[in-house]
Parts: sequence; structure tokens; C-alpha cells
Amino acid sequence: TLQQRRGEERVLAQQSDASAVPAVSVVHPTVTPPNDDLQIAGSTQAYAESAIYARTSGYLKAWHADLGAHVKAGQLLAEIDTPETDVELAQTRSSRQQLVASLELARSSAARWETLRKSDAVSQQELDERKAAVAQQEAALAAADANIQRLETLQSYRKVFAPFAGVITKRNVDTGALITSGNTSQQQLFYLSQTDRK
Repeated sequence: TLQQRRGEERVLAQQSDASAVPAVSVVHPTVTPPNDDLQIAGSTQAYAESAIYARTSGYLKAWHADLGAHVKAGQLLAEIDTPETDVELAQTRSSRQQLVASLELARSSAARWETLRKSDAVSQQELDERKAAVAQQEAALAAADANIQRLETLQSYRKVFAPFAGVITKRNVDTGALITSGNTSQQQLFYLSQTDRK
């Protein structure tokens, strides 16, 4: 049937025309959290790091900065009690006073012997011995002064200061601990890290 065939062709033509028009669906975008984390291996390092050791021996009297503390350059970190150095310094100062008295006596004795030598009352050798005694006392006094200066310098190291601004990353001592001077003892008091260039 021709009429039926034409009807089918029209339906087919309508379906073809309908299929030829593109269909568009509209989607509204939304923000979603990322699904994958990017993990990269790495490490951090300070601009400057320093182990801080004691420069004198004694007992830790007090510490003034703890782990994680931000410190400034020159800030007091710890104090060390130095009883042995204190006693040695007191003894050396007393010995110096004795040497000063001995030197004064040796000088006055040498001056008298020099006067006696002018009148030939004493020999030149005896005068030389008195002058040598003065020189010996002067040398002993100079040695005592140098020893006092050394001990005073050791005493000045009782206070431990931060060499630069940073963060205390280790504190290895507690109050009352025996402290040995120098880095050969392997006893670091603190470990300081500079995290900022300022």
C-alpha cells in the first residue's frame, strides 16, 4: 500500500529530522576537594647551627632557655657555679699580696745594699744577689697577675650566652649537673639553630 508506505516514509523523515537537532544539557560547575595528595620527600635545614659547650667547669646553677625557646644574640642561656675556680682565685689573690710584700722588702734591701756597696761595706756579688732577688720577686708577681687574669677569665665564662639569634633545638643538662669545660667532653649544653637570616 502506497499510502501506508508514504506514511512510513514521513514518520521516518520526521524521526530523522528530530535526530539531526543536537541535544544540549546544561551543567552547573561545583568545587570539589582534590582527590590526590602530592607527597614529595624533603628536609629542612637551618641557616646556622651550633652546639654550645661550657668554657669553664662546675655545676649548672640555672638554665634560662628551654627546648623550643626563641633566643636573641647575646641572651643569657645558663649559669654555672664554679666553686673550685673561686677558691683557686682567692688563694692566688692572697699569694699575690704576699708576693707584693716580699717584693717591697727585696727592693728596700737591694737599695740598702747598693748604698753599702758605694762605701765598699759589701761585695758586688752580695749586691747582685739582692738585685736578683728583686727580679725574682717581680717575675713571681707577674706570674701571679697572669694567673689571676686567667682565673678571672674562667669565672667570666660562668654565664653562657647565645652566639646568635635562633631557636634552642636541644637542651642536654639539668640544674645541678656536673659541667666539664670544652667540647672534648662531648657534653653539649644546648644546640642552637638559626631559622631566620635576620
